[in-house]
Amino acid sequence: MDATPLILFAQKGDDAVAGALGFLVICGFGLLYVVLPLIGLALGIWFYVVAFQALNAVSPHNRDMEPGMIFMMMIPCFGPIWYFFVIIRIASSLRKEYQERGYQDDGDFGQLLGILSAVIPCAGIITLIMWINKIRGYTARLAR
Repeated sequence: MDATPLILFAQKGDDAVAGALGFLVICGFGLLYVVLPLIGLALGIWFYVVAFQALNAVSPHNRDMEPGMIFMMMIPCFGPIWYFFVIIRIASSLRKEYQERGYQDDGDFGQLLGILSAVIPCAGIITLIMWINKIRGYTARLAR
């Protein structure tokens, strides 16, 4: 059995292609195991903050859930299921608050975007960012 393919990174010589390939592999692992989880963590924290602020901006009698209940999504195995309840209850709470204040109804108040971010894996990050920005807009209007 030839052991040459197994020592790709330990080769001696001036083979620039093997060195470049090894560098790309190391960078790929760095991206996969360091950068992407950090981006996911930052996006998750941003989601929690925006969702909490949105429910906090709604009058207590119009809330379908208390703002602190959002953090139940951190419970393993329960969090992904609770996410759907959070999205639906934020949308309905915002709808009630907008109707009470006499603001123009804006349709689903981000409910479809929030659900799509969990259902469509490839576009989930993009739709989640769109949902976060939409909810921030609603919260800013309520704060005025």
